[in-house]
Amino acid sequence: MTLEIVTPFKKAFVGEAGHVILPGSQGEFGVLPGHAALLATLQPGTLKVDGKAFKIGEGFVEVGGSRVVVLTESCEDG
Repeated sequence: MTLEIVTPFKKAFVGEAGHVILPGSQGEFGVLPGHAALLATLQPGTLKVDGKAFKIGEGFVEVGGSRVVVLTESCEDG
């Protein structure tokens, strides 16, 4: 699946992902290929993707098809 992390200033990451772990506003959750369509809010925390980690701010995630799009106020390698 394709992961995009987008901030108001840039695309912080675009690449293939085997799994993604996100800091949801109701707790941490994971997304694997073939996940059901989903729209959720995110809280500041650590997004993990295939061994990489990013510190993200508040935002949203949209999961659909083979694509995960994270819209966040900030993103740093973490």
